[in-house]
Amino acid sequence: MNWNALTDGHTKYVYFFEAGDELLFDLDSDPHETVNLATDDAHAVDVETWRARLVAQFEEEARGEVWVLNGTLQTMASSYCSKTKFGPNYPCYDASNPTTECATD
Repeated sequence: MNWNALTDGHTKYVYFFEAGDELLFDLDSDPHETVNLATDDAHAVDVETWRARLVAQFEEEARGEVWVLNGTLQTMASSYCSKTKFGPNYPCYDASNPTTECATD
Protein backbone atom coordinates (compact mmCIF):
# COMPACT_ATOMS: atom_id res chain seq x y z
CA MET A 1 0.00 0.00 0.00
CA ASN A 2 1.43 3.34 -1.01
CA TRP A 3 0.29 6.44 0.83
CA ASN A 4 1.60 9.93 1.33
CA ALA A 5 0.65 12.32 4.10
CA LEU A 6 1.03 15.94 5.12
CA THR A 7 0.40 17.52 8.51
CA ASP A 8 0.80 20.84 10.22
CA GLY A 9 0.36 19.32 13.67
CA HIS A 10 -3.34 20.24 13.77
CA THR A 11 -4.61 18.62 10.59
CA LYS A 12 -3.44 15.49 8.82
CA TYR A 13 -4.13 14.67 5.15
CA VAL A 14 -3.42 11.22 3.70
CA TYR A 15 -3.55 10.25 0.02
CA PHE A 16 -3.56 6.60 -1.09
CA PHE A 17 -1.89 6.17 -4.47
CA GLU A 18 -3.57 2.88 -5.37
CA ALA A 19 -7.14 4.17 -5.66
CA GLY A 20 -6.92 7.88 -4.82
CA ASP A 21 -8.66 7.54 -1.47
CA GLU A 22 -8.18 10.43 0.93
CA LEU A 23 -8.28 10.86 4.69
CA LEU A 24 -8.46 14.12 6.63
CA PHE A 25 -8.18 14.31 10.40
CA ASP A 26 -8.52 17.14 12.91
CA LEU A 27 -5.71 16.15 15.26
CA ASP A 28 -6.75 18.64 17.92
CA SER A 29 -10.24 17.18 18.41
CA ASP A 30 -9.44 13.65 17.16
CA PRO A 31 -5.84 12.80 18.13
CA HIS A 32 -6.39 9.07 17.52
CA GLU A 33 -7.53 9.70 13.93
CA THR A 34 -10.87 7.92 14.19
CA VAL A 35 -13.09 10.32 12.21
CA ASN A 36 -12.29 10.77 8.52
CA LEU A 37 -13.40 14.30 7.63
CA ALA A 38 -12.56 13.85 3.93
CA THR A 39 -15.96 12.25 3.34
CA ASP A 40 -17.82 15.12 5.01
CA ASP A 41 -19.02 17.76 2.53
CA ALA A 42 -18.50 20.40 5.21
CA HIS A 43 -14.74 19.81 4.84
CA ALA A 44 -14.56 19.74 1.03
CA VAL A 45 -12.61 23.01 0.88
CA ASP A 46 -10.13 21.69 3.47
CA VAL A 47 -9.61 18.52 1.42
CA GLU A 48 -9.03 20.58 -1.73
CA THR A 49 -6.53 22.79 0.13
CA TRP A 50 -4.54 19.83 1.45
CA ARG A 51 -4.69 18.05 -1.91
CA ALA A 52 -3.21 21.16 -3.53
CA ARG A 53 -0.46 21.21 -0.89
CA LEU A 54 0.43 17.61 -1.72
CA VAL A 55 0.46 18.41 -5.44
CA ALA A 56 2.83 21.32 -4.73
CA GLN A 57 5.04 19.06 -2.60
CA PHE A 58 5.25 16.42 -5.34
CA GLU A 59 6.00 19.07 -7.96
CA GLU A 60 8.72 20.56 -5.76
CA GLU A 61 10.22 17.08 -5.42
CA ALA A 62 9.96 16.64 -9.21
CA ARG A 63 8.21 13.31 -8.83
CA GLY A 64 6.96 13.46 -12.39
CA GLU A 65 3.76 12.71 -14.24
CA VAL A 66 3.31 9.34 -12.57
CA TRP A 67 2.44 11.24 -9.38
CA VAL A 68 1.03 14.57 -10.66
CA LEU A 69 -0.30 15.31 -14.13
CA ASN A 70 -1.68 18.75 -15.02
CA GLY A 71 -1.98 19.65 -11.35
CA THR A 72 -3.92 16.49 -10.48
CA LEU A 73 -2.77 13.70 -8.19
CA GLN A 74 -2.58 10.44 -10.09
CA THR A 75 -3.55 6.95 -8.99
CA MET A 76 -1.85 3.66 -9.63
CA ALA A 77 -4.71 2.79 -11.97
CA SER A 78 -3.88 5.82 -14.11
CA SER A 79 -0.12 5.41 -14.06
CA TYR A 80 0.83 1.76 -13.98
CA CYS A 81 2.40 0.02 -16.92
CA SER A 82 -0.27 -2.11 -18.60
CA LYS A 83 2.42 -4.47 -19.81
CA THR A 84 3.57 -5.48 -16.31
CA LYS A 85 0.60 -4.40 -14.13
CA PHE A 86 2.99 -2.94 -11.57
CA GLY A 87 3.28 0.53 -10.13
CA PRO A 88 5.58 3.38 -11.04
CA ASN A 89 8.56 2.16 -9.05
CA TYR A 90 8.76 -1.01 -11.12
CA PRO A 91 10.35 -0.81 -14.57
CA CYS A 92 7.83 -0.94 -17.36
CA TYR A 93 8.86 -3.36 -20.07
CA ASP A 94 7.36 -5.32 -22.90
CA ALA A 95 7.13 -8.94 -21.72
CA SER A 96 7.86 -10.16 -25.25
CA ASN A 97 11.16 -8.27 -25.13
CA PRO A 98 12.11 -7.72 -21.46
CA THR A 99 15.23 -5.75 -22.29
CA THR A 100 13.15 -2.96 -23.85
CA GLU A 101 11.43 -0.51 -21.54
CA CYS A 102 8.15 0.92 -22.73
CA ALA A 103 6.32 4.12 -21.94
CA THR A 104 3.55 3.92 -19.40
CA ASP A 105 0.17 4.01 -21.03
